[in-house]
Amino acid sequence: MGFHEAGALSTAPAATADTAYFSIWNGSGGAIRVREIGVYNTAATAGKLAIKRITARGTQTGTIAFEKLDAGDVAVTVNLDFTYSAQPTVSGGYIRRSHIAAAVGAGFVWTWWAGMGLRVENGAGIAIVVPTAVAGPACEVYAVIGE
Repeated sequence: MGFHEAGALSTAPAATADTAYFSIWNGSGGAIRVREIGVYNTAATAGKLAIKRITARGTQTGTIAFEKLDAGDVAVTVNLDFTYSAQPTVSGGYIRRSHIAAAVGAGFVWTWWAGMGLRVENGAGIAIVVPTAVAGPACEVYAVIGE
């Protein structure tokens, strides 16, 4: 499979718990492994973020396909969705949680390089959500998937 990346500018999520900043949807036909997710603030507004699994993609109005890093690799059908007219369906508990400081450029990177990575089955995904009913800032986001 090799490694693939995608990045986008998320919209500021609504002040509703579990509203998605962005999501990764796997339509590749097999399981994928998320290796890294980066989130960087674009405003002087603090925010809380968390990862949850999703069982339905929702209706996305902004989406980008993951790009292969090595031209010799096979393309995958995995998308990073970053704006919605209908939110994805979240499921289960929070996988990770974090805060983002109220400063432009503040951010963090979640990694899963050791071991098996964060496995996402075909026809499923993960979403980075607002875990509480507090609006968050728009963020520059990226993700790496791969072996």
